[in-house]
Amino acid sequence: MVSKIAILYQNVRGLRTKTSEFFSNILNCEHDIICLTETWLLPGIFDSEIFDSRYSVYRCDRNYNERNDKMGGGVLIAVRNGLVVKDPVFLPSNDIVSCDVFSLCVALRTKGKPVNCRFFCCYFPQSGSQFQDQLNFYERISELVILNPKDIFLIVGDFNVPSAIWSPSSTSAELCENIGNSMVNAMSSFMSLNNFSQYNLVSNINNRQLDLVFSNSNCRVMRCETPLVKEDLHHPTLDIMLIDIKISSFLSPPRIVKLFHKADYKIINELLANIDWSVISDYYDIDTSVEKFYYIINDIITKNIPSKVVVDLSKYPAWYSPVLIKIIKEKPKYHKKWKMYDNYSDYSTFKLLRDRQKRVEKTCYDNYLDFAENNILRNSKVFLDICQDQTEYK
Repeated sequence: MVSKIAILYQNVRGLRTKTSEFFSNILNCEHDIICLTETWLLPGIFDSEIFDSRYSVYRCDRNYNERNDKMGGGVLIAVRNGLVVKDPVFLPSNDIVSCDVFSLCVALRTKGKPVNCRFFCCYFPQSGSQFQDQLNFYERISELVILNPKDIFLIVGDFNVPSAIWSPSSTSAELCENIGNSMVNAMSSFMSLNNFSQYNLVSNINNRQLDLVFSNSNCRVMRCETPLVKEDLHHPTLDIMLIDIKISSFLSPPRIVKLFHKADYKIINELLANIDWSVISDYYDIDTSVEKFYYIINDIITKNIPSKVVVDLSKYPAWYSPVLIKIIKEKPKYHKKWKMYDNYSDYSTFKLLRDRQKRVEKTCYDNYLDFAENNILRNSKVFLDICQDQTEYK
């Protein structure tokens, strides 16, 4: 099954205190690529705390010690497993450059032919160096376009140019002329030089578009009805679709599982008993000794523990109830009908299901944790099951 590539973009205004909410919403997200700005992430916050195992996460966190800051900035791109990622490039801010930029290339197929799609996620804060930062960015992109003329480019991010006024055109947004504004003029020249269009017309609370979507391929941009965290009023969450590209549907990749319960432990015990462990102590370096130890153990596991390939057909966590799964499946049906027929009753039903999903999901997860806490002392297998569930969905 094939579908158009779907991207979610959101300025999250910091994830440090929102990891639980974000992770809960990610479990219901089926976008192929997720781009976030203003993540404010720290090294102590792991990818597995915010994304489940369906996504590969690429972060460009700010070095707050170098900048003498405590918060702000940071960008992230998450790509669903199954998409081939190439050339990730981190361009973090420093004491001279105030912007955060991350880019990567995804190998896709369109109309049966391979094509590279280059994604850029950017954050340009208002600062004394903003104009120069944007000029440098435009120059870098223009060079890449010249070197890769057949590639598709998609640039999303918070450009913070409130003086840029956009009006609807037939397929995209047209930048209104603003004589004397250097940022607007530079942006206009950048678009013209590279044959880019800007596709976001979703306005914020001030009727402006601070978050922009540039591409040399046809896009459809709409306001996202399901933001990953509470929206900032100045930065609406965006649903972006690359219209001309089709990809395979969202499936979990196969994984190899060791069948320890089917192993012949009599043979394994004999092998372990016959090992001359003194070879480990021959090394003066503790790291080399540990490496040798693991090599011996892993070799025995590889040769004596049977394994099988497992394909996870269910995309839902273990704590999801049948009622919750049914709500999740029903919700997009009414959203599609609302978009197609513009019937308010369909939107009301969609909104009702969306709110119900959040309540039921919280109840399911709370019940799951209560069960674990009440049974973990009596049955150690509960702990192992929890670890497995968290590994698969974190």
